[in-house]
Amino acid sequence: MRQHMNRSTVWPFTLALGLLALPFALAACGGGGGGSPAPSEAAIRTLAYVVTNDTCIVDRAEAVLRQELRIRQADRQPVTALQFPPIGPLPDALGLCSLLGRLRIGEVGVAAGVFQRLGVSRDGSTVVFEVADDFSLFRRFGAGSLVSEDQKGMFLVHADGSGLQRLGDASQDACFRVVADFTSPVGFRASFNTQINFSPNGRAIVFSDRGPDPEGEDAVQVVTVDVVTGKRTQVTHLPPAPGLDPAAIPIGPLFFLDDETIVFATNNPDGSFTYFLVKADGSDLPQELKVIAPPGGHIVEIPEITGEEPAAAGVQVPGVPVNGPGAIFEAFVFDRDQALQLTNFRRVDTANARLSADKQRVFFVASADPFRENPFENCQIFSIDRLATDLRQLTHFGEGEHSRDGCSAVLPPGCRMYGLGVDSVTATVLFYTSCNLSGTQSNGGQIFAMRPDGTGLRALTDTRGFVTEADGTRTVELAGPWASTVRR
Repeated sequence: MRQHMNRSTVWPFTLALGLLALPFALAACGGGGGGSPAPSEAAIRTLAYVVTNDTCIVDRAEAVLRQELRIRQADRQPVTALQFPPIGPLPDALGLCSLLGRLRIGEVGVAAGVFQRLGVSRDGSTVVFEVADDFSLFRRFGAGSLVSEDQKGMFLVHADGSGLQRLGDASQDACFRVVADFTSPVGFRASFNTQINFSPNGRAIVFSDRGPDPEGEDAVQVVTVDVVTGKRTQVTHLPPAPGLDPAAIPIGPLFFLDDETIVFATNNPDGSFTYFLVKADGSDLPQELKVIAPPGGHIVEIPEITGEEPAAAGVQVPGVPVNGPGAIFEAFVFDRDQALQLTNFRRVDTANARLSADKQRVFFVASADPFRENPFENCQIFSIDRLATDLRQLTHFGEGEHSRDGCSAVLPPGCRMYGLGVDSVTATVLFYTSCNLSGTQSNGGQIFAMRPDGTGLRALTDTRGFVTEADGTRTVELAGPWASTVRR
C-alpha cells in the first residue's frame, strides 16, 4: 500500500513566511539503532534511514549540518553506508535550527540537506538512495553548493553497507514542495514523497523525474532505472498539470504492480486523483484505472492493487468533522467491485489504511477515543477486521496534555505519525512517530516496530531529538527519510 500526498501529508508547519528567507540548517552524527531486541519484540528485515543532525550555535546565530545514511539488518547494529562532512557554519538568524527540533519530523531534512529519495528492495538485500542539493533551501537562499557534482546522483549499496556504486543522475523533480500560505495559521504548507520503489525481482526502481511531453514541453514524468545496467527509461510523456495546488506532488507514490507494470496516480486541481497502469518499458500509453469509491466520496490514498486481492485505502466522505475544519476521512476496504467503510469516527485525521500481511485486518491511524483509552486525543494506531468488527487500539502514546491537532499535530502539544506500513514476510508494522511512550515532552521522534497485535513495540532508532547542551548549544538529531521492506 502506498499513500498518496493528501491532506494528511500536506503539512501545515508553524513558521512565519519570513523564515523561508534564510538558509535552513540540518545535520547528523550520533544516535543509532535501538539495541538488540528481546525474543518477544517485533522482527524486522532491512531498515535504511538518514540521520540529520543540526548543531545550533545560538549566541552566534549559526548552525552546522551533518547527515549520514544508516542501514540496519534484522537485529544487527546499524552500519553507516555514507557520511558527509559537516557543512557550515551557516547563518541562522531566525533560529531555523531550533525550529527543526520543534517540528520533530526527520523527513523535513530533505528540504535542506543532501539526502533525498530512499528505497529498499523487497527482499531487503539492496538500498538505493539519492544525493542532490539542487532544491535545498540552503541553495535557494544563497548558501552555495553543499556537495560537489561528482557526489550527486542515484546510488546503490548492499544492505551490509558494501558495494557502493553510482547508478546515474539525480532526479530533476524535487521530492518535496514548500509554498507560502497566508490562509494557513502557520504560514506555509509542504508535501514530501521520498520513497523509491523496487520491482518485485529487484531489477528496477521507479520514481518521478522531469522530461518532455509529446509536444516537447517539460513536465513531471514516471522514470525507471535498471539497477544492474543503469539504463534510464522515461516511461510516461504526460503534459504539465495546470492549476495544480503548488503544495501538491504532481505524481504521487508510484510502484510496480509486477515486474512489467507500474501503478501511479496524478494529482488533479480539484484535489481528486486519477490512477493509471503503464508498462514499465514505456512501450504503451498509460491506461486509466477505475477505483471504486462510495457515493460522494473519493479515494485519498493509493491502494496496493493486487488483482483479485483486497486492498485498503483512506476515503474522503461527505459531512462535517467533529474535530475541526476540513473534511471527514474514513478507512475503507476494497474487495473486487465492493467498498466497505470500516470506521465512522467523523474526524479529519483518520488515515494510512494498510492491510495486514494475511489480508484479514486493516491498520490505520486516528485520534479517536472509542474505548476511553485516548482521552487526550493523541494520534494512535488502530486495527479492525475486514468486516468492520473487532476494532482495537494498538498504541497508547501520550504527550502529557491534550493534543491540539490530533494526527495532524506538528508542534506540541500533540504528536503525529507517518509511514505506517506492514512487512509481508514478518507481518511487523513499522512507522515513524513524534509521540513518545513516557507521557513527557521529548521533542523528538523515532522509527518504531510492533507486532500486528500491538505487542513487541520497540524503537528502531535512538536519535536524541532536540536537546540543549550544558554550554547552551542546541542540538537537533532526527531520523528521516527512511525506507524498509514494509509495504507503505
